[in-house]
Amino acid sequence: MKKKIFDIISALLVISILAFIFIQLSPGDPAENYLRASHLPITDELLKQKEIINILIGDTKYGENEEISMPYLSGPILCEISTIFGFAVDYFETRHSRWIYLYDLLEYCIKNEKVSDLLLYIFDKKQFKEKFKGMSFTEIEKNYKLIVEEIIDKINGCLYFSDKKIVRIGNNFLIEERNKIVSLPTKKIKILDNEYIKTIHSQALKCIAENDFDSVVTKSRTLLEEVFCYGIEQKDKEIEMKERGNINKLYKRIRELYNMNTEDNLDNRIKKLLSGLNTIVDAIAEIRNNNSDAHGIGKNRIKISKHHANLVLNSATTLAEFVLSVIENKK
Repeated sequence: MKKKIFDIISALLVISILAFIFIQLSPGDPAENYLRASHLPITDELLKQKEIINILIGDTKYGENEEISMPYLSGPILCEISTIFGFAVDYFETRHSRWIYLYDLLEYCIKNEKVSDLLLYIFDKKQFKEKFKGMSFTEIEKNYKLIVEEIIDKINGCLYFSDKKIVRIGNNFLIEERNKIVSLPTKKIKILDNEYIKTIHSQALKCIAENDFDSVVTKSRTLLEEVFCYGIEQKDKEIEMKERGNINKLYKRIRELYNMNTEDNLDNRIKKLLSGLNTIVDAIAEIRNNNSDAHGIGKNRIKISKHHANLVLNSATTLAEFVLSVIENKK
């Protein structure tokens, strides 16, 4: 049993290392590529509403005791922020209403593609220093998270009827279609290549950035199913009804069709590594059945952390790329 566990861990480690190498060698950053392709620039029609500006400058408060609000931005502070972003404004010469300062700054940042940077600055934890004075570390972390999530939700309420929403992904604030659903094809695939695998991988990276780890499991499992089905179809074989949706049976069929694990000239250590892939498929199938966003919450549900989601995604990606290379080499 100890030997079996050691072999499984070794296989997982090798797969994760290979996945990391593949990602590093890929042109561009997958997450950045996805963000550029799937999100829209922040335009003036969306954020220059007075209702949103009042939220951002700290005039609008929420909660029973009005404890949920952005830090209060005075006229001089808004002029200082404007100067930081290259839009110099002298408070003593202008004396505008506070919302006008931010309105003008937003207009400037929109023209110069600095809106995301401006929002990052305004939402930065350092800006809440006075608001959180006297709180403990735990209280600051808890309240900061609560306020930011609530404020972004309120801003998205203002954007609701534009069918857009603002999202924070890493160090970027972006606009995306509110009702946009990223779907994975389930019909017969005529062409499947490494670009397709990279696309699904990038979509899953976006889910990780948004802490949607269950969707990562679903996409990982679906990716494997697509590659396995593609391999079966390349042999002009039909996929049986009992195999559809069952990646364990599909992978078994792939191994049989492409003589995986049975080649006489294979080194025993390679055979051992290949046998470890069976465990990867089993684990992803089981986690998906218990945890993914395609199922409800049950007693068998496992809490998935970010590093576990990365492990599932990288393991599935590496296995998919390996199986695809086997398919291409044996055409």
